[in-house]
Amino acid sequence: MRNRRLISILSDAEREAYEAVALGTTGVLEFARQTDRKPGTVSTLLRRTRRNVKLEVLDVEDVALPGEEGSA
Repeated sequence: MRNRRLISILSDAEREAYEAVALGTTGVLEFARQTDRKPGTVSTLLRRTRRNVKLEVLDVEDVALPGEEGSA
């Protein structure tokens, strides 16, 4: 049930990028080519996905991930 809730907070693009890249079925460059996106866009989708899932799991409004502005 919790996994469905986590998946539901993601946009279609975030979910597609996560399923293809983060689950290891393809790389960022290959997924970018397959979806006619820039590699930086795919990386942004993955970063946003990690952030949204972390916010949902922690049940907080905002949290800085490593490498993001405001992180310690």
